[in-house]
Amino acid sequence: MASQDTEDELSVVSAKIPKDLREQVEDIQQEDESRSNALRRLIRAGVESDQMPNNLKNQVQGVTFASGTFYIVSYFTLSPTVQSLIGATAIALTAALSLYPDIKDALND
Repeated sequence: MASQDTEDELSVVSAKIPKDLREQVEDIQQEDESRSNALRRLIRAGVESDQMPNNLKNQVQGVTFASGTFYIVSYFTLSPTVQSLIGATAIALTAALSLYPDIKDALND
């Protein structure tokens, strides 16, 4: 697998890692991929996923606030059955967004 980076853009980074971690990297490494490319790919994925929680937190808070507001309004205007459906949907959406990183990892495996 060819790297997307050119030699001019790359810098050398050295690190000692435990044998079990090296074995995990080798397991993840694709068949036609160099170890360097595999490590770059894994580091990028780690950095990107480390930045995701703040965005995800904002999404969960937004869904929770919007659905909570909608539920309160529906409490005074709609039937109990519709209120229950709205409340259950709000809980399901909040749970799904909260678990999104775990769901995404499970689907990618």
